[in-house]
Amino acid sequence: MADKKKRLLKPLLALAVMVLLAVGYGVNHKTSVKNEIMRQKGGSQNYHVVWDDAEFDMTVTYKRKGKKSKDFNLPEHKVTKQEELAAYVKEIEKTTREEESFPLPQTYRGKPIDWQVKRDYTPFLIVFAGMVLAVLCYKEPDWEEQKERKKRQQQMIVAYPRLVGVLTTFLESGMSLRYAILRRAEERLGGEGPLQEELLQAANRLTRGEGLPVTLREFARGCDTRQYRKFASLLQQNLEKGNSGLGQMLELEVQESEALRLSSAKLAGEQAQTKILLPLTLLLGLVIVILMAPAFLQMKQM
Repeated sequence: MADKKKRLLKPLLALAVMVLLAVGYGVNHKTSVKNEIMRQKGGSQNYHVVWDDAEFDMTVTYKRKGKKSKDFNLPEHKVTKQEELAAYVKEIEKTTREEESFPLPQTYRGKPIDWQVKRDYTPFLIVFAGMVLAVLCYKEPDWEEQKERKKRQQQMIVAYPRLVGVLTTFLESGMSLRYAILRRAEERLGGEGPLQEELLQAANRLTRGEGLPVTLREFARGCDTRQYRKFASLLQQNLEKGNSGLGQMLELEVQESEALRLSSAKLAGEQAQTKILLPLTLLLGLVIVILMAPAFLQMKQM
């Protein structure tokens, strides 16, 4: 119960922060009062405008009180009604920079203007993003566990050929399976990875007096990979039925394990090549921007 509460804490905190951001955004961006815009910190307001038999969407941008701005001269072109009205509103906004707010014109060129404030869905998007973030935070431990399990299985698969080869050598030299497992664990021939941990647990079971069938079954369950389950099954069949062809089967298993190791190494290399494609693509885009930017700047100055 405590672990569940601890797991829920991070998603709830993330959702609460996003909700607060949404509320703060709604408070700070409540700029329109009927046909007047409150400057506050500066920003923009979206409108659906009806003027002179034309309907269009227009965004009115504004600066905070006292803020100066630099004007840019655009190339001459045929001015649309939207651009003409936007320029008129911009002039009103510039001449009222010292005031807390500025009015939107109700008429222009003798034609009435209907300003309809478009609803801002940003707070809802922030809340939705918070919900998605909360779900991701809740699922993060599962993904981490799955990632660690996959990493562990990969380490077990890499160590499998050596395990089979060493045990096969021990058994062919006349050593008993029990002693082979104990020696493999004591001499730490499994390295320091998860295989060595499972070998130590198997050796502890044998030392406590548990039987080989139980030890092999628990070893295969702990390794949690198909290869180890198959290997444990071969050893159990030899214990139960006294299969005289165990040596040949183990030799075949050694060959298959080596082929599996090579296949895993090849797959890891292909995955590494795939992962490096994104950084290379980003670098290529950066190089293109660096090469093309001077040309665009020169064309702009002409």
